[in-house]
Amino acid sequence: MAWNFYNAENLEPEYTERELVLRRADEEKRREEEEHSRAKQSVEEWCTCGQCISMPLAEECFCCNELEKRMEKDKGEEICICQTINFPKVCLDEEVLKTAYTMLVHVRGYRDRRVGAFDNRKFRWIAYQQFSYYIHQHLGKRVRKVIPSCVVNAIRIMYPETNGCYTGFKNLSEVQYAVNDS
Repeated sequence: MAWNFYNAENLEPEYTERELVLRRADEEKRREEEEHSRAKQSVEEWCTCGQCISMPLAEECFCCNELEKRMEKDKGEEICICQTINFPKVCLDEEVLKTAYTMLVHVRGYRDRRVGAFDNRKFRWIAYQQFSYYIHQHLGKRVRKVIPSCVVNAIRIMYPETNGCYTGFKNLSEVQYAVNDS
């Protein structure tokens, strides 16, 4: 792992191709081990906030109260993160999501020919991004974290897919990245 010190705004570790392959293999192994445990349990066995739903993958069966950084944000509140004052403002408000998307397009250089066109799928994607920034700040390139089931559920209720089919979480090994992406 090397550090990029030439760009002061991007102090993210840069992994070699070999390190990325090893990280992906480790994630896949961990995912397979968890697959057989939590996904088969009832929601009541792993959810402590009372708002989670059953998810297809074990790693998606994750409650907001398991977030390491949760307490820093909520100052010890014992309620679901979706019921806090800030969650709907930051993650569900349409105008905030549109503004966040516009910022992402400009800052990250996304090429979207339909910048002004918003559908529920785009709103869900932006809401997931917003939640990640709200809790973890910037995760860095190719760093992915599971979003709690209760949060996914709240976002899906607000911005539903008409056919009821959702993509779900994809770990690093399932996502195709260009070799020279920036």
